[in-house]
Amino acid sequence: MVMIMGLALMIYGIAEKKLRYTEDRGNAKQKKKDAVSLSYLLFHTKLRENDEKNE
Repeated sequence: MVMIMGLALMIYGIAEKKLRYTEDRGNAKQKKKDAVSLSYLLFHTKLRENDEKNE
């Protein structure tokens, strides 16, 4: 009985770590996408402002 409980806790701990790791990776990927899209937006906004000034 004790061995079964220990095994269950070990499996639960491994599953929890794996779930947390995949969530962190997902959040990191989303943050990277947000940063890239933000820099893209800022860069193109500045280009448009420069084009308007040059006209």
